[in-house]
Amino acid sequence: MFLFLLLMATGKMSAAEITSVTLNNSISMDNNAYPEDMRLFSWVSSEDLDLTKRYQEGVSVFVLNSFTAQTTGTLTSVVMKARLYESGTTAPSEWQTLTATAGEEEGSWTCEANYNLLDGLTYHKTYQLEFYFEGTDDQNSTCYFKNGESNFIVTFYTGGMSMMDISYVEVFVKMGTGTQTQQIPQSGMPVVDLSSESETDFMVAGFNAYTNGLQSLKMNYCIYPASSTASEWKSMTATVDAENPGKWVCSTSVDVLDGLTVGETYVLEFNFQGSGTFVGQDCWYNNGGSNYMIRFTKAEKEVGFLDGETAGFRLSVNGTATDYTLTGEGTRTPATASLGNLSTLTCDAAWLKAQLLKSGLTFSSIQMAYVIYGSEYDKNGNWYYVDLTESADQGSGVTQFSSSGDAVDLLEYRKNQWYLYEGNDYTLEVRYVLRKADGTKYYLEGGDAYKFTFTYMGESTYVESATLNMTINNSTQNIVLPKPEEKTYMETVNMLRLNSVRAVYHETEFSPLTEVFLSYRVYLDGQHESATWQQIAMQEQTDGTWTLSSAFDFLSGLIKGQKYCMEYEVVGRTDNGNANTGTYEIRFTMGDPAVAVRSVRVKGSGEAKAYTLKGTRAVRNQRGLTIRNGRKYAR
Repeated sequence: MFLFLLLMATGKMSAAEITSVTLNNSISMDNNAYPEDMRLFSWVSSEDLDLTKRYQEGVSVFVLNSFTAQTTGTLTSVVMKARLYESGTTAPSEWQTLTATAGEEEGSWTCEANYNLLDGLTYHKTYQLEFYFEGTDDQNSTCYFKNGESNFIVTFYTGGMSMMDISYVEVFVKMGTGTQTQQIPQSGMPVVDLSSESETDFMVAGFNAYTNGLQSLKMNYCIYPASSTASEWKSMTATVDAENPGKWVCSTSVDVLDGLTVGETYVLEFNFQGSGTFVGQDCWYNNGGSNYMIRFTKAEKEVGFLDGETAGFRLSVNGTATDYTLTGEGTRTPATASLGNLSTLTCDAAWLKAQLLKSGLTFSSIQMAYVIYGSEYDKNGNWYYVDLTESADQGSGVTQFSSSGDAVDLLEYRKNQWYLYEGNDYTLEVRYVLRKADGTKYYLEGGDAYKFTFTYMGESTYVESATLNMTINNSTQNIVLPKPEEKTYMETVNMLRLNSVRAVYHETEFSPLTEVFLSYRVYLDGQHESATWQQIAMQEQTDGTWTLSSAFDFLSGLIKGQKYCMEYEVVGRTDNGNANTGTYEIRFTMGDPAVAVRSVRVKGSGEAKAYTLKGTRAVRNQRGLTIRNGRKYAR
């Protein structure tokens, strides 16, 4: 007994120990990450750790996400020592250390490892993960958690290419006719010969691909004279779509014609290469091994657009006009893409500045093209036009073209031919087209940059916006409606006061407003069925808006400590029904209104008075929290 105590005192023996460990892995044969817990004890069988029997075709995913250790006694650190090597080879002398941190529960330690065991391995081989656990106490003594006298060893086999593949690819191409989406077949695509057409614009504006089991994806491409062969390959790298893990997106743009000679014929050759977990494991989307090829000839460019402001138009939404300016680089000012709710939409003016790079150049037409659609399928073939004519010579070869000045109803054709449905969402897309007599077209279009979204409201009266100014506890804020319907969860609320409301309505002569009010109800959480809606009337102002005449306290009569829900909305009433903002919720626990400090007059810092949280004057040497000059002090 004396020897035992002596060993404890001198740090030769530790009373602490690691009793069990659980590994959380993601492991599978089909590229999907399936979580799996592996519980370890000191007597675990080596056969239980042999994964080659369970995953006979080999694993394509194997990640140690984390491990959790259970301990007794007082430990100051817990680590996992690991080394990975091919079965049958000499184990490396170096050990990797994965450090755990103590959890809130006594005797529990966790390490967020995120250790990809397949990183850098070769497929079709067997590997071993050897590991053990080590704990150190406050006397610097060490305890171990092993498989008896030996280390733990997990054996696994790396499979082949498994289900890794590229199933679909679409490339975005611009050749003077706007950006077009081109589906690329996996094989059987002949050489595309455009050399007789002579291109003045040729951009590859990225690509999308749908894949399975990839960890990286890129498009390899090479541009070379038709009389030569491919060399100096370059690549465009894609990234995983956050909302669709099987989709890869590349938004990089390549100007294919950059640096090439006018009049010469070239070849754009390309393929797609996907890489997986293992070294040397790649899959290809490459036209059956022949690569994809496009022959083209660079032509002299006749029309250019300015990098800065090169075009613009004036849109009137429900009679309110806004000017938008466009650049040749595809940006718009202002950048907002939403026109909100509308019943009328006109183009009051449009203009374009084009740089004519060839003397004597003439056009059969110059137009601002526009289309309104609910979805992509009803977009093609439904473009309409606003005609532009030459209005000014800007010098340096730049000519300005402008519309006649008559407003154009952009909704007219859509309503007459396809119909517009009240309450539905639509997109307005704009671009500019210059046409030569020989049929050549030049486009100014900026993809998503020249698109606007809106909701068509027809002849209805509806709320455009409503602004509620509210004080919640010590914070006063403006809440702008309508917004996506949401629930606000709050802790203790001592003040919930509505200071003012200002509502703006789009009112039609067919459906005038008869009254506007704020509708609300406050009830104990879960008792909404018995709650009654209340109304606070609003008054119409000379500018056509509706406002609330006085502040309102929503907490009046509530019980401290109880949980409540307040629902509210702004409602406009017409003879044909209601036009409202939708209903919003605030859920909270009723606090103590006396806690809110009001009307504290702040003097100079040397003579300012101190107050308690209840708003009363603090006595000299007051204990607890006090407020002076709007700041809290603790004694």
